[in-house]
Amino acid sequence: MDKLLIFLTLISGTAISGALIAMCFALGYTSFWAVLASVVAAFSIAWPGAQLAARALRAGLDDPSAQRRSTRTDPTE
Repeated sequence: MDKLLIFLTLISGTAISGALIAMCFALGYTSFWAVLASVVAAFSIAWPGAQLAARALRAGLDDPSAQRRSTRTDPTE
């Protein structure tokens, strides 16, 4: 499993679950099951997004044509 994928999932899942829990509390749903459903929904939303972001970052790093080229022609500079 990729460390970047786990990191992005944890960061985005925490942010999304915080927003969903705040919405639940604002609407008056303060039970344990509402909070648990918010956390589960948030991480199930965050996982595919983190996979797409990690794949895009990895493709940009692996593609040699996307990397910047040096403008110097003399190797002694």
